[in-house]
Amino acid sequence: MNLTMRFYIIIFTILGLCMPGAIIRGQAQTLGAENPHGTMFFYTLNDVPVMPGLRELSDEALHFDKPEGRIVAATAISETVSPAAVRAFYARVLPELGWRPEGEGSFLRGSERLRLNIQAAEGVSIIRLQAAPR
Repeated sequence: MNLTMRFYIIIFTILGLCMPGAIIRGQAQTLGAENPHGTMFFYTLNDVPVMPGLRELSDEALHFDKPEGRIVAATAISETVSPAAVRAFYARVLPELGWRPEGEGSFLRGSERLRLNIQAAEGVSIIRLQAAPR
């Protein structure tokens, strides 16, 4: 087998390993995690809705599985929704999804804790959600 043939085999092998993940990520971003009612869900926290008016920053997403459970993070921003409105939305919606409030910005469900951190800077609301084992 000559050097050129080896080069092509290596390139096609690498592309073959990378492309299925890229295609799946592309479909998820194109289609969004959306249900038939139009509700958008976070890419990594696929059971937590993105509040209308928020825009998820997919580059900030994190998903890590470990034996004790998952560690998942998502970030969204808005130039039009206030931090108070975000707090009120998630305080109302998360209990409907099985998350039990536990103090300011903290919710429990099963063996997981969801933390909601909301900040405002220069007219932009920044929302960070993190789910991790208790």
